[in-house]
Amino acid sequence: MPQDVADRLKRLVDEADDALTGMARAEVAQALERCLGKLSAGDRALVAARYERGLRVTAIAQRLRRNVATVRVRLFRIRQALRRCVEAILSRGEAT
Repeated sequence: MPQDVADRLKRLVDEADDALTGMARAEVAQALERCLGKLSAGDRALVAARYERGLRVTAIAQRLRRNVATVRVRLFRIRQALRRCVEAILSRGEAT
């Protein structure tokens, strides 16, 4: 196969992969939005403080007057719950 044809085919495959990756990301983002909506108000506030506002766990713990380890464990459990929720939605094909 001539090199220019092989290069074109590779670009087409790469573009298709990029499109599929973009679609997959969109589905995951949509599933995550749904799962975030299922969290309690307190858990959503904790996620927002850490991941939207970028606060450190120590700063969040100080603001909430909680132990740093307590906040870390709570965030860990929230992430686990979100992961399970997203995986369930994607496995059922409900993200679209």
